[in-house]
Amino acid sequence: MSYKSSLKPHKLLTDFNRIYILTQLYQGPTYGYNIITTAQTTLKKMLSPSAVYPFLEQLETNGYLTYTISLVGEKQRKIYQLTPKGQTLCHTLFQLFTTTFAPAIKATQPSDA
Repeated sequence: MSYKSSLKPHKLLTDFNRIYILTQLYQGPTYGYNIITTAQTTLKKMLSPSAVYPFLEQLETNGYLTYTISLVGEKQRKIYQLTPKGQTLCHTLFQLFTTTFAPAIKATQPSDA
């Protein structure tokens, strides 16, 4: 499978881990280990570094994010940030997600009857 074909919004919709990573990137610059630890805290789920870092590399290869090297504590970290192309990808993905799942989410909420 090519990198390009796997970055289409419909394809990403089938992979919650990637959606979660994009959500974290959309919220602002971050580094891989922070994505992993945030997932543990908020989702109570362990994201494997082997799932996170190759996806970040894939996003960078395709122009969806860039990174800078910064000192975080005593460690050098790659701080990842979405490019305008990456933000557009997220907007499209989130819109598709909303359109697809909003009816089901609304149906599970208690009515005000």
